[in-house]
Amino acid sequence: IGTVSINGTTSNILAGIGFEPYLQFGKGFELDFGATYVPIGSTLSYTWLDAAGPYAIIPVSGGTTVVYGYQDNFNTSMVLASVGFKILLPDNDLEGYIALGGDIGPVSTTLSKIPTDSTGTTFVGPSDQSSGSYSSLAVGGYVRLGLDFDLSKTMALGPYLGFQVLTATNFQNGSNTLLVNQANGDVGNTTSFTGQSGTVPLTIDYSNVDFGVNFKFSL
Repeated sequence: IGTVSINGTTSNILAGIGFEPYLQFGKGFELDFGATYVPIGSTLSYTWLDAAGPYAIIPVSGGTTVVYGYQDNFNTSMVLASVGFKILLPDNDLEGYIALGGDIGPVSTTLSKIPTDSTGTTFVGPSDQSSGSYSSLAVGGYVRLGLDFDLSKTMALGPYLGFQVLTATNFQNGSNTLLVNQANGDVGNTTSFTGQSGTVPLTIDYSNVDFGVNFKFSL
């Protein structure tokens, strides 16, 4: 009976920048329309080692066994469009708020799948047909709590903290879809997984704790 091991890294913090035109109705309600660019980069990287495949385990001199697998890297970026509202809680020179809204936007990822072994050595092997650029649509929503401090009659600055739910699935490259083998966790595409059962479209969860600084000005 073989085993599969996965070891990798992912970023703890991702930085994005956006703008959010708004319409304010009275002193207590605001309608927001936003756009945010998030260059995630190659922050998801891991080594997938398969000790179950027929050619996976190769004994070498000294009694050491080398397990073969892949080094997978995902280089991703997304642009999110959002629409939501804020319930405003003004108080003299500061304004608290509760914000709720939805996000949707294109996400692109480039998968680099490189043959490797358990010693960390990459090597030239059969061309993996999964490597390439894929695109999908990220969908989700957010809730935030914030506090803006007035700098003048037209400008305010303040922090916010919230949570964002965001996922993407069905990553496409022409007729190919990124898939994951539910039995062993291997990631491939429709062509490379031809004939394999138990595969489903890869879903990546980008949900996160969302915090930052909001600069607000009005005309």
